[in-house]
Amino acid sequence: MLLLPAGCATTAPGAQPGPTDSVPTPSAAPPSPSPPTYQLGHPAQADNGQVAATVFAYRQPAGPPTAGDAVWGAADVQVCVQPNAIFDVSVSRGPWQLLSRSGHAIPPSLASDAGFPQPPYPVDHRQLKSGECVRGWIAFPVPTGERPTAVRYAPSGAQPVIWAVS
Repeated sequence: MLLLPAGCATTAPGAQPGPTDSVPTPSAAPPSPSPPTYQLGHPAQADNGQVAATVFAYRQPAGPPTAGDAVWGAADVQVCVQPNAIFDVSVSRGPWQLLSRSGHAIPPSLASDAGFPQPPYPVDHRQLKSGECVRGWIAFPVPTGERPTAVRYAPSGAQPVIWAVS
């Protein structure tokens, strides 16, 4: 009995090698679709269907002069918990961002100023029950010379929702 080392192959003299099994190359996963873009004033299902979010308006400039290299922009936003929601929903400014023409996300400011549009959107987490809504203005420090193209609502673990601004 002839033993061959494992992993080696032999071909009989004069025999043609057979086709080799190739390891399939992993196909690239299809790119995830871009979230749809909504017009101002149009509500969108968000946070895995638990809420309806809406951006009503965007203003720039929207507050007192800044000490840095920025101007204030502000978005009038609302989140309503769906009437059939099973759980309470926690809302804050954290999931809201502006998207700049250069592709940067601009986070919301936690600052409060009487010079910002009123009423303000909650800074700290606020619990909303089924059917409840909260609406207010969120201020953003926009780099001087930039004008955002969109407002994005992106709660953790959920598909973002985007509204175009001009």
